[in-house]
Amino acid sequence: MFSMLIDRFSHGSPMTVMTRTLLEHVFSPDQLNAIFNENRQTQQNRQWLLSSAVGLTLLVVCKICPSLPIYQSHVESTIDSLSSLYEKLNGIDLSVSESLVRETASKTRQVIATFPNRGCNTISGYRSRIVDSSKIAATDRCFKALRKQGVDPLPGFGLVVYEPEYQLITDVVLCEDSHAQERSLFPRLLELTEANDLWIVDQNFCCWGYLSGIAQKSGYFLIRQHAFTRWIPTTELENKGKIETGNVFEQQGYLESPETGEQLPIRRVEVQIKTPTRDGDTVMELFSNLPETVSATEIANAYRKRWWIETTFRELDKLLADEIQILAYPPAALFALCMAFVAYNIMQCITLSIETVQPKQSLKLSTYCIGHEIASCYYGLDIVTESHEWEWAANMKSEEIGLFLSPLAKSVKYKNFAKRPPSKKAQ
Repeated sequence: MFSMLIDRFSHGSPMTVMTRTLLEHVFSPDQLNAIFNENRQTQQNRQWLLSSAVGLTLLVVCKICPSLPIYQSHVESTIDSLSSLYEKLNGIDLSVSESLVRETASKTRQVIATFPNRGCNTISGYRSRIVDSSKIAATDRCFKALRKQGVDPLPGFGLVVYEPEYQLITDVVLCEDSHAQERSLFPRLLELTEANDLWIVDQNFCCWGYLSGIAQKSGYFLIRQHAFTRWIPTTELENKGKIETGNVFEQQGYLESPETGEQLPIRRVEVQIKTPTRDGDTVMELFSNLPETVSATEIANAYRKRWWIETTFRELDKLLADEIQILAYPPAALFALCMAFVAYNIMQCITLSIETVQPKQSLKLSTYCIGHEIASCYYGLDIVTESHEWEWAANMKSEEIGLFLSPLAKSVKYKNFAKRPPSKKAQ
């Protein structure tokens, strides 16, 4: 199927070959350019195609290459204008960046669906979708127009959708204005809602327009109560049992629209926490419109898993260069952020593949160690192989890719990439 050089790499660094295979499968140039043509609003394909910009940015985001100019000199030797590359990145429409995350996540999800053991939903029977915002930190003031500003520029933020069943970031809603409220993006977030979805979100999303919109689309929500939400109880609190963190109580009631007085029947689940949170809270109040067939203890346990998305953000911070400091223009910075989400999904697919074929291992894999291995070897693999040697990966079906990854995943020396348990403190 592939050349002798790729075969040798598959024995020395199987994860690097797995990475290149997935990238070729997910990022076929024809598909990328089709995404651009379908979602672009103002930008045209001129010197740089979207597929070229994606390839270069991914390598920098994954820390395979320290900067765009260095790798551009190797890959795009026929294009001598680096300024045209930055012009391309600075003009990429947000709709294109959003579509890249959504479409590539769909293909990655199809590959993961072939694995017998993968992530699980928070509540059986519902497609769980966890949402949180990801803001890009202030960038360096490397442009003359920004040097007189009192603070560093903020390029924007996105509302990130994480699906625990596949452990992937599957959608993102972007905004160029970092000072805008999250609630200004709720109408666009509602467009992603489908019947039987379960949206797990924090209290910043607790407003009538968003919650009633989910219910109107036959979806469900699980959200922490906001102090200013209009809540009308109709029953007293009733003890429903215990979970690991404390006692669980429940009562029935209504959410009321502050404008129209319209009411939405919901359940309020209260968890009396054994150990106060870092903010000093001893009680956690949750709203949900899930049916009575889902117990209050299931709801309380499900909300605890909202922190999975926080873990994802921490992994991104330490693993990927998701905030390229020189990209101060919002479209370029948000595009790089989306490429970090895509790279994270590829990493999750590799991790799940290895853990699936080596299930008896007691320790989890370290994404940091995996990322370091790939960053160390990928550049060499790219130098010794030609692009046409990977065309087979782009043409394979997702089911075939899943089967192809299995023997490579089995050959990975698990213990070399496993997380090390914390050492005991000296007595």
